[in-house]
Amino acid sequence: MSPHIAGLTQPIAAYILYTVLFLDAECPAYFTPSGSKCYQAYTDTKSWADAVTYCKIGGGTLAKIDSEDDQSIITDIIEATQDGTKTINLTTGNDYKYHYLHDQGLDITGQTSIVFQVMNCNDAHVALSQTKGDDAHNTYEIVLGGWGNTQSVRNEISSMVIRDCKQCHNFATAHTNHFDSCQTYRTFWISWANGVIKVGRESLVGHNMFMSWRDPTPHPVNYIAFATGWGAVGKWKWCFPVILRRFGNLRHGAIRSAQKFIGSVLPGLFWIGGTNSGSSTNWHWSPSNTNFGFTNWAVNKPFNGAASHCVLADSNNYGLWSNDDCNAKMNYVCQVPSFNG
Repeated sequence: MSPHIAGLTQPIAAYILYTVLFLDAECPAYFTPSGSKCYQAYTDTKSWADAVTYCKIGGGTLAKIDSEDDQSIITDIIEATQDGTKTINLTTGNDYKYHYLHDQGLDITGQTSIVFQVMNCNDAHVALSQTKGDDAHNTYEIVLGGWGNTQSVRNEISSMVIRDCKQCHNFATAHTNHFDSCQTYRTFWISWANGVIKVGRESLVGHNMFMSWRDPTPHPVNYIAFATGWGAVGKWKWCFPVILRRFGNLRHGAIRSAQKFIGSVLPGLFWIGGTNSGSSTNWHWSPSNTNFGFTNWAVNKPFNGAASHCVLADSNNYGLWSNDDCNAKMNYVCQVPSFNG
């Protein structure tokens, strides 16, 4: 862990320690060399602009990646921060306002399931959306414990439904006893592979299913959000075991065997210095404004999403790049010049 010196930011403190303790090193303490550059990953979260400001205070910029060697070092650095288990906690109010996992730094693009825990008395809502912020279109809404846990359908208790948008028609219902609890976390899974929305209990996806619906015209699921309302607040929890690439071909099996309350979403998104400054095609490095000479985009990236003008590297996808909303809070990688550069 990087040191703390009273009154100094972390990068500046690292420079001072370099001078005192690492006179023969190429980089400040806790930075990793790559040619004429030195990189350091930070796991607190900031917007892209705030990360730029933080790196600048220490005499640097957000990371600029010019070669396969740079990319390999960046990938190793960001993966090394993600070993272990990370727990995400979220509280939702009595306002039926959706809160996105994306804002917690979790990208679910390309995933097909999630496992979560929730503690609430009634009316827990989950939205699976194609577009962030648009729950009126191309959104599957799952309601757990709706109508105060007491909706009556054909003289039975029906507190679970699947809809094709917020407050739209119920395409599936479950007639069951109360699942929600005011005092205890309950575990659920949701999957959406091949346009089939399934919901079940406990942490093993595909087991203990109690509700499903096949969408005849399915849409992609790029964002997941959670809400409560109608007199209820909620506490949500995800526990993510993170297994690094060094496990080789066992990586995905190791993740599955380590699961407790895990779906297919992993943390570890890091801002780097790329941006298109609002253009759809002119990607370049900031602040030098030099065009990309090397790229490492993931499949189907970059995409032309609204406000998705900043570049990130994904520690759980071998450092591949994506683009995202610059205001989203992510981890980040700073770069400073080496002392031999």
